[in-house]
Amino acid sequence: MNFITWLVTIAIALFPWAAISIYRRIYGGKQISFLPDGALLVVAALFYPIARVFPEPNIFEETRTFFQHAIGAGFVSFLYYLYCSRTFNWKHNIVLQIIYVFAFVSTMGAINELLEFLATKLGVYTLDGSDVWYDILANTLGAFACLIAYRAVGIVHSTKK
Repeated sequence: MNFITWLVTIAIALFPWAAISIYRRIYGGKQISFLPDGALLVVAALFYPIARVFPEPNIFEETRTFFQHAIGAGFVSFLYYLYCSRTFNWKHNIVLQIIYVFAFVSTMGAINELLEFLATKLGVYTLDGSDVWYDILANTLGAFACLIAYRAVGIVHSTKK
């Protein structure tokens, strides 16, 4: 892995925890420890480099980063949502979960595309920006795949009790 990949991996793991900690320090509220829910952030950070080694489908010769975005952005966005919902004790029905997961993945996707644009313009590396719509589609499908799996595991777990 190159330096940028390591930097992004570490940022993914630490940014949400640091941002929430700083917010609570400024505006009051109980400080949060990194663990146990911080393990979600570690898993999210690991998805980023893992996503880069998956073989990519060739979709109409238009994108070569579909799985990279589905796993590296979609899964990460869902885990960010899950981390925040546990940290702030959000209790949502399925409709609100869908709305919040969509908001998280859309925000993360927009930030990702802006960072890719900035990195390209600063000459850090070169990317083809013509597949943005596939990136956003992959991000969204990845996040909703995680939501479906999470809900399915919750249903199976609740029926075993």
